[in-house]
Amino acid sequence: MATKQAIGLMLAYLHELFPSRPPITEATLEAWMVTFEDVTDDYAMMNAAKQCGAEPERRFFPAPGEIRVYLPQPSAEPAAETLKKIEAIGGFNWQMRWCLPTVEAVRAHFGETVAQAYGHVGPHRLGSDTEMTREIAERDFAVALEQQRARSRASEPDTRAIAARSCTPALPASNSAPRDDGEPLSAIERWYAERDGVSKRLQPPSS
Repeated sequence: MATKQAIGLMLAYLHELFPSRPPITEATLEAWMVTFEDVTDDYAMMNAAKQCGAEPERRFFPAPGEIRVYLPQPSAEPAAETLKKIEAIGGFNWQMRWCLPTVEAVRAHFGETVAQAYGHVGPHRLGSDTEMTREIAERDFAVALEQQRARSRASEPDTRAIAARSCTPALPASNSAPRDDGEPLSAIERWYAERDGVSKRLQPPSS
């Protein structure tokens, strides 16, 4: 897991960028250590925090999930390894010959992405008695699998945009006290007014 020192430095760095967050406590540090216990690269985690903090529209301290977006993603399994696993769930036919599984069986075991690539090439080619046919089919499967993975990634929602929306504070209603000119405060004006009022109340009295 990431070291305590690295997570502490990351939190301190982000707090300098977004000082409106409450102070970082020992409990905060422990919670973030648990959240990032699967991350083993201190440098990658700090780099992810820097990229997250540098987002042009960011105004608030990021949540752990927003930082994770920038962590290196695990490498996809090689197509040859996927094929070995597919072959392992095959079975004997009536001639007692080992056959590759159906597309439906692959979908049930490995999901839609692998099943689409497998079906595109076809088990009859991947399990051909002709070595050249099998080699060509295996190369075609590798290409098809990468294409399906790319389509799958493209169809995923923008997690950074979702996270940013979820972290945007709700603005209060605009039916607030009037301004000096008699007009009611807008929602954003009221939010700033309440924020400033709170910050003033939290300040220690002057001696």
